[in-house]
Amino acid sequence: MMARRTLRQMFKVSIAPTIVPNGKRDVCSRPHFRLVYSVAHYSQFAPGISTLLNLAQSGSQTWGFYVGVKTE
Repeated sequence: MMARRTLRQMFKVSIAPTIVPNGKRDVCSRPHFRLVYSVAHYSQFAPGISTLLNLAQSGSQTWGFYVGVKTE
């Protein structure tokens, strides 16, 4: 008898507007400040993945949120 395979899936959407203080529209101009908001939906089997430690600690939740700031 074959073992049943379970799909561990994630869908993630992020919004990250970028602010460049010197006003140049150039990839190489620095610094860049990004305000990041992400939302993710995990399948019911995703918490079983050992590499997703923060998800494994969240129990049976299937939604995750992230708000932060990134700089370059």
